[in-house]
Amino acid sequence: DFAPTILSILGLPIPDYMQGSAFLGPQAARPRKYIYGASSRVDEAYEMSRCVRDKRYKYIRNYLPHLPLIQPSAYPDKAEIMQELRRLAAKGGLTKDQQALWAPKPAEELYDTHTDPLELNNLIDSPKHRKILTRLRGALRQWMIDIKDIGLLSEAEMLLRATEATPYEIARQPGKFPIRRILSAAELVASDQTDMDTLQRSLKDTDAGVRYWAVIAATQLDQSPSLVRAIQALLKDPYPNVRFAAAGLLAEWTGSSDALSVLVEGLDDPHGPSALYAARELELLEKKAAGVCEKIKKARQANASSKRHKDYKMFIDWALTGLLRSCGVEADHLMKF
Repeated sequence: DFAPTILSILGLPIPDYMQGSAFLGPQAARPRKYIYGASSRVDEAYEMSRCVRDKRYKYIRNYLPHLPLIQPSAYPDKAEIMQELRRLAAKGGLTKDQQALWAPKPAEELYDTHTDPLELNNLIDSPKHRKILTRLRGALRQWMIDIKDIGLLSEAEMLLRATEATPYEIARQPGKFPIRRILSAAELVASDQTDMDTLQRSLKDTDAGVRYWAVIAATQLDQSPSLVRAIQALLKDPYPNVRFAAAGLLAEWTGSSDALSVLVEGLDDPHGPSALYAARELELLEKKAAGVCEKIKKARQANASSKRHKDYKMFIDWALTGLLRSCGVEADHLMKF
């Protein structure tokens, strides 16, 4: 809201493309009914959450619920407080609410911020709050459609689509970003209405964004032979984000050497965001990726000395160093911060 507010104070026109509303000056808008928020990648740690709140209730949709709120991340993990928290978490020295920060997230959260300002009591299953949940759920979905939330594409996929235009422009070009289809696929994640037929169709969809979210939805399901086969088929997907998400899931489920090979090969992808995605999938596998540690050492050295990957080099190094450490290998970051 600050940019349109400054324009309003200066008496300048506010462009239509600005999402914010002025709160001072002659163009000040009425107070909002809802405020929206978003959480995405920071450094090497991926995230995808959206939220909406009114004056009392806050609704959060976590699209990557298999990842904890506190993920391993090189920069914050240097802080003494993070090291102490991780030590306590490992030995069971935290309270139930504190320990939850290291566990998979609920796919949906609903809080009464008047009676529960710390947001500890999730009302998502409360019959009393069903109408509030439905209202906020709908408001968030409509907002994502209205702003053409390009964050529904993984960062690698978004930038690959935007080779001849900005992501903002791509989201507004007919046929380039079928947001309703992709959003519906993202809503399959941890949905109690997801059936296997729908998921299998989504895994074969013509749009890589839909296929990606179908893989993420599979992280919330029990293994079955047919589902494993469907994920296995995506190891040859032409789009890196789909291929690496499938490889990470398959390696987690089965320890597949083919899946690990796909991720190791992904470190050599010339596209920095894609290589980072592969590196992070490997890091999150921890000891399940121990069999490729020698290859990781070489890939880490190659990344540090390469002129490729530009702004992503440091984060790739952080992820690969984190993997080596979790496999018991002494390693210092090659890219300093």
